[in-house]
Order: sequence, then C-alpha cells, then structure tokens
Amino acid sequence: MTKTRLYLYFAVLVVTLLFIPAGAYAAQALDESSNGDVVVLVEGQSLELSLPGNPSTGYEWQYFPQPDSNILKEAKHEFQGASIPLPGAGGREYWTFQAAGAGTVTLSLAYMRPWESRMPEHTFKIEVIVTPQVTVLLDGKTLAFDVPPVIEKGRTLVPLRALFEAPGAAVTWDPETRKVTAQKEDITVELTVGNEKALWSGPKDVHEVILEAPPKIIGDRVLAPLRFVSEALGDRVDWDEATRTVRITSII
Repeated sequence: MTKTRLYLYFAVLVVTLLFIPAGAYAAQALDESSNGDVVVLVEGQSLELSLPGNPSTGYEWQYFPQPDSNILKEAKHEFQGASIPLPGAGGREYWTFQAAGAGTVTLSLAYMRPWESRMPEHTFKIEVIVTPQVTVLLDGKTLAFDVPPVIEKGRTLVPLRALFEAPGAAVTWDPETRKVTAQKEDITVELTVGNEKALWSGPKDVHEVILEAPPKIIGDRVLAPLRFVSEALGDRVDWDEATRTVRITSII
C-alpha cells in the first residue's frame, strides 16, 4: 500500500469515527434461532432480521399482526435467492427495522400462503423493548453495556455484571437458584431473578432490601435497578433528566 493510499485510508477512518455518535449501539442481527427472544433496542438503533423463505412455493412471511410503527418501523424488506439460482430454489427474506420510539412491541411473523386459511407453516415471534438512550458514567467514564439499560416504570435497569465489575466487585452467578452475588471489599450483595428482595451484608450489619423492581433476564443478561446496585456498593448515584445521564461516583 502506497503512502498516499495509507493516508487516505486513515483520513476516511477518522472522518467516519467522528460521525459515529458517542454511546451508539450497532445494529442487532437476528435469525430464526432468535425465535421467542426478548430484544432490547435504544431509540434510533436498527434491528436486522433474516428468515428462510421460498416465494416459488407461494409461501411468504406476513406480519401477524402488524407491529406498532411508532415503536418499531420497517425500513427495508427484500428477498435474496440462493447463490446458485436453481429453479424452485429458496433463499432468505431480510428486514431492517428502526427503533422509532420508546415502548414494548411484539414482532410476530407467519410463514403461509396468503390465500389459504390454514395454520401457518412456521411462525416467528420476539418481544422488542425500545428504550431511550441512557448514558451511565462511573467516575466520569462511560460504561459500555452489551444489553442497553432499560427504563421501566421510571426506574433504570442495568446489566448487573457490567455495573458490579466496573468498580472492582467480584461477581458470581448461580444458574440453579438464578442468584447473582457481588462482593467488594467487606460488602456482599445478593439478588435473585424475579425476587424483589435483596440481601445486603456489611462489616457490622446484614439486612434485607426491597427493590424498586425485581431483577429480570433480558438478552441473557440479568438487569436490576441501577440505583440500588450502585448505592449498595457504597457509591453515590445522580440522575440528569435533561441528558438522560446517570453519574455514579465511587465513595469507597
């Protein structure tokens, strides 16, 4: 590669990075293996879905029913045949959706012939939660989450492991009891999925805490109320409504 081409490459790369919004989430790509999942998107994020199909048989994927476009809006839909175009060969249908506004919607598709009243040959269904963009800062540094924080009934739920490990806590997960245990110095916190009661243990005290919302599993991650998780480890939590920013300040 010549110096001129190398400089041009880096110039394009820098310009591209400058126009990527801070904290932006990449598009989520799903296929038939995601059937039955719960998906979390932030407003403006894209969802890409592909499912097998074969229009030559008369079958096609149809909304069952149409999702609320105020929450999840279809931006593109196309069929791509097999790489070797054989007569009657199938391919895949591709959709691109845009997270248009906060809310929860069911994306349900049925693979059927439009003129038939029989049950669909196949179905695909996921629950999509669209949440406003929330920025979480720990001592001034932005925390990255593979599953976005969710605002539910005015409470911000965040992935537990990422939030616990960021300030140096050790985290363990028991899949049988669905319990998360975090320990930082002489503080231990225990939370169980679906249980609004948490256990806090300190050097001189052990007490039960009633959570604002019970922990839940979304996208293979356990989410729980951010304020409790942070303050349980001795941190201070401040919320900036104007910028939807959570500022966590380490105290210990």
